[in-house]
Formats: sequence, C-alpha cells, structure tokens
Amino acid sequence: GVEQVGGFGTVLLGAKVPGQSTEASVALFGYQRAPRGVPAPPEEIGQVYADTSLTAYGVKTGDTLLLGPKRYPVSVVGWVSDTNFVLQGGLWGTVDTWREALGSARPDQVLAPGTYQVLTVSTAAGADPTRVAAAIDAATGGKTQTVTRSFAVDSLPGIKQQRSTFNAIIDTTFFVAALVVALFFVLLTIERLGMYAVFKAIGASSGQLFGQVVLQAVVITVVSFVLGALLALAVASVIPPQVPLQLSAGRAIEVVVGLVVMSTLGSAISLRRVVRIDPATAIS
Repeated sequence: GVEQVGGFGTVLLGAKVPGQSTEASVALFGYQRAPRGVPAPPEEIGQVYADTSLTAYGVKTGDTLLLGPKRYPVSVVGWVSDTNFVLQGGLWGTVDTWREALGSARPDQVLAPGTYQVLTVSTAAGADPTRVAAAIDAATGGKTQTVTRSFAVDSLPGIKQQRSTFNAIIDTTFFVAALVVALFFVLLTIERLGMYAVFKAIGASSGQLFGQVVLQAVVITVVSFVLGALLALAVASVIPPQVPLQLSAGRAIEVVVGLVVMSTLGSAISLRRVVRIDPATAIS
C-alpha cells in the first residue's frame, strides 16, 4: 500500500535578518517530497522558501538569513504561505540544508547521512492509511511508530486543547445569539400585540404572522453577519502577518447558517404569544 517515501526534518532556530536589530524565530524544514502548498525543494543547498509571515521581520527575496548561534547562512529564493510551525516562521529547504543547519546549531542532535527525523509516506490509491501504518510497524518489528496525518496533527502541542477551547467558544456564541434573539423578539412581540391583533381581525393567520417574525429575525441576522464579515476583513488587512489568522468562505458559510438557525429558534419563542393573540383585543 506504499506509493512513495520521503525524508523530512525540522529544527527551531533564531534568524538574523539583514538590516534588522530583532531576530526572527523560524522553523527550518528539510524535505524530499513537497507537501501541499510548497514547491519542490530548492536546487541548491542553502536556499530556502520563506513563509510570507516573515515579511513582518523585514525578510525579502534574496536576503541571506543567519540561523542559530553559529549563524548558518540560508538564502531566500521564494515564498510560501500558511506553513508556520508552533507560531514560528517556516523556512523550507533541502534535507542537506536542514542537516547542515542542525549540525551547526545542535551538534548533539546530528543524524547520519540517509537518516531523518521523520519519513513521510504516500499510500497507493484505495489503500487504508491506518492498515498501511500498522503493516509498516509490523514489518520493522516495532522499531518505527507510523501514524496517520490526522493523528500527527492532533499530537502537535496544544492542538487538542485549542480545538476544544475554540469549539466551546463557538458553541457558546451560538447559544448566546439564540438567547439574545429570543429576548429581543419576545419584547418586540409584546410591543406589537395590538398590531398583530388587528392583522388577525382582518384575516391574517397565525402562521403568516409567525412567518413575518421569523423573516425579521433572518434579515437582521444576515445584515449583522455581513457587517461582522466586513469588520473581520478590515481587521485582517491590518493585523500583523505573524498572527495566525485565516478567513475562509467555507467557515463563513458555516457561521451564517448556524446563526440563521439559532436566530430562527430564538424567534420561535414568540410563537406562543402570536398564536394566542385574540383579534377582539384590536377593538379594545
């Protein structure tokens, strides 16, 4: 079930940027097989692709960055995006570049030629990654630990905790949105009881009145979402590149659908009052 295997390694270092007094924190990656969003490895040792977040530190194409305490030089030949590791700017070079930088900054961690911290494995079409991982470990007599990509991501420091925290915040936000909409439309319905009674007296059904209440809630929600999205885009345009912020259409759709559903449920609390409106009160 194995299609391709490639060596991979990383080391966290400080980087002296030309003309800058402050060092940048970087994660230097050495790779044989390009991950998604990263081009093929540079042609020469000492060349790297830099993450665009490092522009905040004054890094430019053609700059020579000096890495680690021994100031190992690497030259920036291009750019990649969204490739940082534990909030440190990504630098992507050949495995030889990584090996030399590792030997310069961490002599006690030097690996022999042909060995790597990690081997990345691509599975053949139709192969089950979990079964392939188990087969690899069985073939090496348990000397390797082979994990799926999702397991590796969840094993990064703090990922599970951050995900659970943000999910709790999102769930709480949706609940608060429903609560606020419910309270708002209860008050709105109370204020308009007389008007609703008149509508019923001239033939409007409870369903029509309730549909009007829900429509108001949905319109208010969509307009509020658009205003919030514009504010988010404005903030994204001025926020420093090293701050991890990613706006996606898929997440925006999830949010607006969730808000519309919660606002509809919130406005539904007004249904009882709308249904019980007595048209006779219109002439009281």
